Amino acid sequence: MRESGIIKKAHNLHALTVLVPRRIGQEFEIVPIDVPEPMVEHNDEGTMDFTWIRSVANVALFRKDHHDMKNYGEPIKEFDPPIEFRIPYGDLELENVSNDISQLKLAYFSPDRWVIISDVFHEYQILPPEIARIAEVKIWSWVGDPTIAWGK
Repeated sequence: MRESGIIKKAHNLHALTVLVPRRIGQEFEIVPIDVPEPMVEHNDEGTMDFTWIRSVANVALFRKDHHDMKNYGEPIKEFDPPIEFRIPYGDLELENVSNDISQLKLAYFSPDRWVIISDVFHEYQILPPEIARIAEVKIWSWVGDPTIAWGK
């Protein structure tokens, strides 16, 4: 029998779903919020192999007790176990890649460039449109409250 386990709680932020894992016995709960700040909506010339299509959300994760007190000064930047995203794609993304979903990329904006997360290191998986227009990705660390975007 396993002595430790993980509970995943799904949070639906209007544009995506965030699965936040919590180890049994972990001292605090983590909650995601969709940050109301303006999203990055451009292609950054310093980013190789990524052309911005559409921004999805600005997501930040906080300790639940900090969120309850509206203390947003310290977003959580590292996750163990990793957080998981389920991010839908639509006609706009498909049109930009001539319906070839293998060309779609997910990225988040670091202070000065897009960081591509649609790779094996983030356990990225995209489902074909006839099954479900959704991509899945895991994040172990990031800058705090980045814009997440589709690109190619």
